[in-house]
Amino acid sequence: MKMRSEVVDCYGTTGTSDCLVRIVVADMDAHHDVLHNLLSRLDGAAQASTGVALR
Repeated sequence: MKMRSEVVDCYGTTGTSDCLVRIVVADMDAHHDVLHNLLSRLDGAAQASTGVALR
């Protein structure tokens, strides 16, 4: 896979999610691009949820 500068970290997790991917983007349009053109196209990616840091 081509590396994307927006992806800062990726961690395997326990619990209801398999992993946590931390991205840094300029705005919600860029978030949409990463979510729909990168993360949702990964093999085995059935769903995603988003949390936004406000500060």
